[in-house]
Amino acid sequence: MAVSITQTANPAGVAASSYVATYTGVAIGDAASDRIVAVLVGTELASSTPSACTIDYGGGAEAMTAGTTGNYGDMYARIFYKAVPTGTTATIAVTFSATSPSEIQNHIAVYKVLGASTTLSAQGGDGSSDMDTGDPLTTGSVTIPSNGGFLAVAVGALDIKSKTWANATGDIDDDVGDFRFCTATRTTALTTTAITCTGQTNNEDGGLSYVIFSESVLVGTNMQINIGDSWKEVTKVQVNVGDSWKEATKVQINVGDTWKTVF
Repeated sequence: MAVSITQTANPAGVAASSYVATYTGVAIGDAASDRIVAVLVGTELASSTPSACTIDYGGGAEAMTAGTTGNYGDMYARIFYKAVPTGTTATIAVTFSATSPSEIQNHIAVYKVLGASTTLSAQGGDGSSDMDTGDPLTTGSVTIPSNGGFLAVAVGALDIKSKTWANATGDIDDDVGDFRFCTATRTTALTTTAITCTGQTNNEDGGLSYVIFSESVLVGTNMQINIGDSWKEVTKVQVNVGDSWKEATKVQINVGDTWKTVF
């Protein structure tokens, strides 16, 4: 099954307390056994990166994996992600390294990713002191594998001006108070090509963070069936095609509406 990426929440910013901004009742989409929740964080805050993120979807706060920070000057962007198979809403708490941002100095968006491996295909970040056409925020040369997916967040200091993406589809493009908060996705393959986010010709500072997901594949060495309360290894599978039996070269099973390869 190909990777799918869907926005589930774009909440208003909240003021942090003791360096932690806590977002409650955040939609994370329908539960699924292969769901990954990604939290995209942007901030305009001097010398204070988004350093950690937790998610509580019903069983207590759990740490999320941090992607690469993109930064220039006061602008910071970072993605956090984690496999979250249950729950439809969550409390998300973002920790900042040195300063508590106000509600107009930090912002998050949440995405549901299905059909993806929790081991990233690639990740990265970028920063620019003048994110116009001469020095746009860029991934550099990247490859999105077949059936994979790309997710990015970009921030720009000029909050009133929209941004433009190349080789990815822009989703959110909002003035969130002190800065511009933008996201983009792509779920078609791409080979050794840069994805960029361009701002205005005005010495605009910006930061970009991105992750690339590969398709999740369940690979096994054998398959078993139960015969008379005894498990027997299956060494060959055949299917009937037009009244003729053909040996299958690949076997898949459906897990949570996702097809996984067994062998």
